[in-house]
Amino acid sequence: AHGFGPSDEGRGPDKLGYLANDIGSSIGFCFPAPDAGEKAERGAQRTALWVGYLRSYEHMGRASLGCSGRCRCRADVIDAHETKRSVSVTDVRRVELVWTPRRK
Repeated sequence: AHGFGPSDEGRGPDKLGYLANDIGSSIGFCFPAPDAGEKAERGAQRTALWVGYLRSYEHMGRASLGCSGRCRCRADVIDAHETKRSVSVTDVRRVELVWTPRRK
């Protein structure tokens, strides 16, 4: 992670997340591929990842989302700046992940 750090933003230890305050910050996560036995050898597997983030009317930015390695997903941009109302809410984005089998 570059520019991100764990934070509960004063909400308590049950609401822990990652916070970035600088432009150009980046963070990555590594997830194990799902184990599907023989099914995984026949072709790609699909699963979903839910990304939660704070959407607010002030002090918010945009985040690029992408995948690498054996995991593929559609590149996307999350815009967390709320322009219609003066509210701050938790929002989620569903990301479809496609795991490709290892080559033998």
